[in-house]
Amino acid sequence: MSKIRPFTEKDAPVVAEMIADSFEFAEELDSIFIAKALEEVVFQNPWADESMPSLVYEHTDGTVRGFMGVSPRTMEFKGEQIRVGILHNFVVEPGIHAAIAGTKLIRSMFDGPQDLVISGSSGDASKFFTKKTGGVTGYLYSFGWKLQIRPLQSGLNYLGSRWKTSGLPRILKPAAKTGDLLIRNLIGFPVRPRRPSGRMFQLTAGEVVKYQREFSKDRLLKPDYTPETFKWVIDTAGKARQLGEIQMIGVSNERGNFAGWFIYYLKKGGRCEVLQIQSKNGKEQIVLDFLIYHAWKRGGAELVGRIEPGFMRALSNTWSLVVPGRMWMLLFSQNPEISSAICRGEAFISRLEDDLWLL
Repeated sequence: MSKIRPFTEKDAPVVAEMIADSFEFAEELDSIFIAKALEEVVFQNPWADESMPSLVYEHTDGTVRGFMGVSPRTMEFKGEQIRVGILHNFVVEPGIHAAIAGTKLIRSMFDGPQDLVISGSSGDASKFFTKKTGGVTGYLYSFGWKLQIRPLQSGLNYLGSRWKTSGLPRILKPAAKTGDLLIRNLIGFPVRPRRPSGRMFQLTAGEVVKYQREFSKDRLLKPDYTPETFKWVIDTAGKARQLGEIQMIGVSNERGNFAGWFIYYLKKGGRCEVLQIQSKNGKEQIVLDFLIYHAWKRGGAELVGRIEPGFMRALSNTWSLVVPGRMWMLLFSQNPEISSAICRGEAFISRLEDDLWLL
């Protein structure tokens, strides 16, 4: 009979091949790299918990036909520590058994001992399975945003992702760079951001954790990082070199008062994925403006992120495009207060509590 069982190191090569064949982001990655990344995320996780394993669907013939990655974490809800499972790389082999495998994997995870399950970058298929098995969609955190800061290079990258076998995007790259330079000089804003008043500075993992604790005091649900565990998250995310180089930048206003910070992947000439952006009340615009300026100054073509509720007004003041459903946030908890806190925007949560970078 088919069954759900814990993922083991022996399963890594097979699962890596499934991921490479199923996800667009993995098309250019070596399956050996994916297998090693899986082993690190699953087995070297500082929150590793044998009662919350990653899962595989084993068919009747003994072959692995499905996988659900689970990254255990701890968070704090109303002052008490809770266990959280972050889902990643949910994949099932296509065929007549796909629906059965997907449903069994999700139900097995939901039946686990965790207090909350989060899948922050899910597609429509995962959303369908989650709804069928009792989960909910956190629509407030399911809106993405995109800002083209080098529009021609950004458009060329889009064509390149669609025309993978064509050399045309590579041929046109110099012309796109020249065109963006002309647009910048002739048109200016929004593709030529001005440097805001204030300053930027590098942050350490310990400093980010300190600010997270300070800024999340009034939130019902919040991360439970230590400097060591947060450094593991950042170091692990940094190994996804195909996404760029991680930047952790603090921002102060012209009076020298701390305003907030941002963490993102800087990819020169490409898409810069924003992982976290936070600010003091009323300082959202300066932090966002510094993020845009930082990415533009260092060669990024576009910024892409998930809309944080506090930044809605600041984003509306830019030329950003809103992209609903680019990455659904899916939630499950036996305690409805926990998932409701996220749906109401009373949680301190970002893409670092997400599956974006979990290969």
